[in-house]
Amino acid sequence: KEAGFSEIKIKTAGAGPFTAGYLQIEPFMPKILRVIIFSFSFLADKLILRLKPQAKEHYPLGYVWSAKKV
Repeated sequence: KEAGFSEIKIKTAGAGPFTAGYLQIEPFMPKILRVIIFSFSFLADKLILRLKPQAKEHYPLGYVWSAKKV
């Protein structure tokens, strides 16, 4: 706001503790294991986020933001 922006919106992009952990070790894995472990991570995150929706805010994979210049 101090820089002259209004209507600032910040949203999380992607979420989940298993996928966040997977992304930290993914570069060190063989390609065949990446598919298997990512599938497990994705499904585990879907289950956790269904049971505890507030976990999405604790484990974001990134942020998307937008603002209008006044």
